[in-house]
Amino acid sequence: MLVHQSDFKATWWLYDEIYKPEEGFELHTVFDSPMIKTVIRARDVKIEPLKLSLLRRLKMWYENR
Repeated sequence: MLVHQSDFKATWWLYDEIYKPEEGFELHTVFDSPMIKTVIRARDVKIEPLKLSLLRRLKMWYENR
């Protein structure tokens, strides 16, 4: 099932799990209202530390939406 970004309006990220298959990684998430489970799979992943704290980034995103 494909999920559209409008399905995530006014939802909360409840839970996540990260798995390491043979190639890449998988991120499994659960959102509420309605209950939506997503799976994101990627092969080439680069992980970098955040330059801004997560709370500051969320605040900036909220103020600019």
